[in-house]
Amino acid sequence: MNFTDYSDLGGVNWSTLKEIGRSPLHYQYRLTTPRTDTPAMRLGRAIHTAVLEPDLFPVHWTLYDGRRAGNAWTEFAEVNASKGILTVDEYDTVLAIRDSVRAHKVARRLLRYGKSEVTLRWVDPVTRIRCKARLDHLRGDCLTDLKSTKDIDNR
Repeated sequence: MNFTDYSDLGGVNWSTLKEIGRSPLHYQYRLTTPRTDTPAMRLGRAIHTAVLEPDLFPVHWTLYDGRRAGNAWTEFAEVNASKGILTVDEYDTVLAIRDSVRAHKVARRLLRYGKSEVTLRWVDPVTRIRCKARLDHLRGDCLTDLKSTKDIDNR
């Protein structure tokens, strides 16, 4: 199941439900207001595809070598409306991260077998609320979660 179909499923998920920890109003806002896509979010999605579903990367992502303005950009964006569009720097970053993850002994072993982008659905037995989750990678009883960040320094 692709992410759009997952998003359209009914049910609560952690990304939305965690807002209740801030306040019920934050949760309600998150339910009714689409998130604004950012370059960091786009990069994270591209990294996920390149690392977890490498065969789908060229199907879902394309490279634009130019300025994101003007007629050439508008035409390119229209022709590639069904794909994510990366700049040259973003594309190079995604491939470097993909290669680094795949070259890492433990990461390579964790991702070698199993399934990526696994959708789960269930009904909570206590509250009877429909729930959903999307796991980055599932292998037997091992869950692997892939995160990207600009800086890992925790100072």
